Amino acid sequence: MDWSRAKTILIISFTLLNALLGYQVWTTWNEQSKASEVSVQTVEELNQLLAAEKITLSDTLPTELPEIGYLRITVTQRGNEWQTLRPRVDAVPDEAENVTEALEAQVEHLSEYELDEGAVQRGEWIYYQLVGDYPVYAAPVELKREGNFLTAYRQVRIEVESREKEHVVISPHAALQSVVEAQLIPSGSTVQDVSLGYTGQLHAEEPQFIVPVWRILADGQAPLYVNALTGGLETGDWPREQE
Repeated sequence: MDWSRAKTILIISFTLLNALLGYQVWTTWNEQSKASEVSVQTVEELNQLLAAEKITLSDTLPTELPEIGYLRITVTQRGNEWQTLRPRVDAVPDEAENVTEALEAQVEHLSEYELDEGAVQRGEWIYYQLVGDYPVYAAPVELKREGNFLTAYRQVRIEVESREKEHVVISPHAALQSVVEAQLIPSGSTVQDVSLGYTGQLHAEEPQFIVPVWRILADGQAPLYVNALTGGLETGDWPREQE
């Protein structure tokens, strides 16, 4: 097999898919004429599409559209290596507040992070750094769980250098509609959460930008990140060293 040719085809395919997603979302956003609320028509179109694809939406999507912009940031903590928790912390999902309080005694700046409660329900403990009201999905505090205990953590931390001009975001309905139409969510799936935040491919060597995204979580799938301003797909992977 000609791997060079195959790689080129994959890159071209991804680029075309991204362009298609961006166009679909832009069309919906343009119809809203930069309104700060989602139209009834947009909601109905999404509901019809989900019903046709037998996709269940268990989250309530917001209908008010905030303004948000790109952030120029630097990485102040890489988070590649696990740090042992001493003492280890009981992982009790129904007592998340007490767990967080115990972790704050060992994890620096944890008060600047927000617990992903949905992840806890899936048996994972992860916090995301907040910028204003929005989580940065590329800047987590991840906890290692062994049995009923949290035994170690690793942390990514950023610092905001500047903020770009803010714009009204595309609706979460348009973002979800675009990935369903692109068949990135299989028929019969359940969409558990659609949340606004930031992500980006972080590198510690130099300042960089993170972008506002709608994070879409469907059962059994890796998160999908749709740029909340352009409608294109983004990656939320933090390049770590292998464990």
